[in-house]
Amino acid sequence: MLEKYAKDKWFQTAILSSGTGISMEFMHYLVAHQSFDHSDKTAFLTTFAHAIAARNEPGELIDLLTLSAQLDKKYQAAVSKALPQA
Repeated sequence: MLEKYAKDKWFQTAILSSGTGISMEFMHYLVAHQSFDHSDKTAFLTTFAHAIAARNEPGELIDLLTLSAQLDKKYQAAVSKALPQA
């Protein structure tokens, strides 16, 4: 579903509202399966990063930053844009 509707805000909300959609395990799955190589998921990643940042769990933030470092620069920028600036 994410492959086809990554840019659609309604589908982003639906995915992120699910039990696994807002988990770092889900993000690890997407990266491991090279889901970011097949279609532009910048908007989804920004929304995901906002949700992770809002939870304010340091371990999740570190995990997200570490994982995003493995992605293309545009996705790294999407994550950075979503996180609070110090």
